[in-house]
Amino acid sequence: MKSFRGRKGRIFHHGGLKWIVLSLLDKESTHGYGLIRTIETLCAGAYTPSPGVVYPALNMLEDQGFITNSVDDAGRKNYAITELGRDELNHHQDELAMTLKRLERLGEGHDGLEQQDLVRSSLHNIKRLLKQNLVHASCSDTQVEQVKAILQKTERDIEAMFSAHSSQKAMR
Repeated sequence: MKSFRGRKGRIFHHGGLKWIVLSLLDKESTHGYGLIRTIETLCAGAYTPSPGVVYPALNMLEDQGFITNSVDDAGRKNYAITELGRDELNHHQDELAMTLKRLERLGEGHDGLEQQDLVRSSLHNIKRLLKQNLVHASCSDTQVEQVKAILQKTERDIEAMFSAHSSQKAMR
């Protein structure tokens, strides 16, 4: 079992575990330990979620009405998705796909977590800087316009980069 705190960052982004659990329960009902093992298999053993992560998520999903449980003959709780849970999952297929891809890449050994964490850290720093200077300090209209122009140019540059990358992949 590997821990991914610290330099590796979080395995699941906001809601990621929720979508994985609902997806797995949509395929078949199972107990918490079965979910842990299946998630471990999804990422080729590179990560095993702890019961301290999975069981609170199951409790939350049950409180939200997305899953139910029944106790089997061995005394274990078997969880199953509800129609409400299925509807919720259907509305979040993009998030599920991103989370599944992340787990797959983690299992392949090139998860990109460190690079993503660096980008996330940069975004956080920019947000902090803007909040500190635009909200809490007095800025001139010229400075606000300059910041706006820089951000718009950056947005266009990033979009162009991804578009070019997608075009190159399509030509292969």
